[in-house]
Amino acid sequence: MIVLLVSVLLARSFTRPLAELGASAARLGDGDLSARVSVPDDPPELHGLARSFNATAARIETLVLAQQAFVADASHQLRTPLTALSLRLENLEEESSAFHVEDLQGARTEVRRLARLVDGLLTLARAEDATAPTTDIDVAAVLAGRRDAWEAAASERGVVLDVALEAPDVRSVPGRLEQILDNLLSNALDVAPAGTAVTVTAGRAGAAVRLEICDAGPGMIPEQRARAFDRFWRAEPSRRDRGGFGLGLAIVGRLVAADGGSVELTDAPQGGLSVVLLLPGARAGVPLDPVVVSV
Repeated sequence: MIVLLVSVLLARSFTRPLAELGASAARLGDGDLSARVSVPDDPPELHGLARSFNATAARIETLVLAQQAFVADASHQLRTPLTALSLRLENLEEESSAFHVEDLQGARTEVRRLARLVDGLLTLARAEDATAPTTDIDVAAVLAGRRDAWEAAASERGVVLDVALEAPDVRSVPGRLEQILDNLLSNALDVAPAGTAVTVTAGRAGAAVRLEICDAGPGMIPEQRARAFDRFWRAEPSRRDRGGFGLGLAIVGRLVAADGGSVELTDAPQGGLSVVLLLPGARAGVPLDPVVVSV
């Protein structure tokens, strides 16, 4: 009788958590993102299973909520240029007898803004693809190419573009470092006052490669730096008028994370903003392989 009672109690200690796990899994499958299970102390197998379920459910909730927020933000950002474009085209239709070059130019401007926004969203989507083939990247060649690409824009603004052309190689996806640097240089040149310099330096930091981009602009206070990698966030609302959508640093953050690196914003020596990238160093002679990361 005692053996039977002990057996029943042991059986219940297994079946109760399993039943709760099954019910919570069903709730999660039905869309209840808050579904979690209590974690029993014993047996160890059920303890580990419950912890794994809760961790997985929390991850799913984070991803779904982030995706919902992203769709809402993207829809809001797309609405403004679409409305402006629609109004300008209506003006052209209503006043076809008196053709307005300004309206046509304005419509073209809105189309270009939409194209930039879509390009940014596509870049973010590609950055969130967790698997991509990597290879050793010649950083010095990339830096030389970005200097040549941005020198004219810097000269127009009266800004010196000082790019170091000696750098260790990194391990990355081809084209990714160019996207990172293009976004950072665009941001830096937007805020750098005439007569100042935007500098790009590179060097080793243990097994990693350290890249730093500095400007002499207004910089960011700690509260702004904490939000700088959020999608569609701008330190200066006025950047909307210059075509900015607040995607540049968000793209940089996702691309760097996809490479297994890190990015930090600090105060630059010139008083502006310093963006410090730590990227995985190259592995010469190692064949292409997929890198899987959670971002």
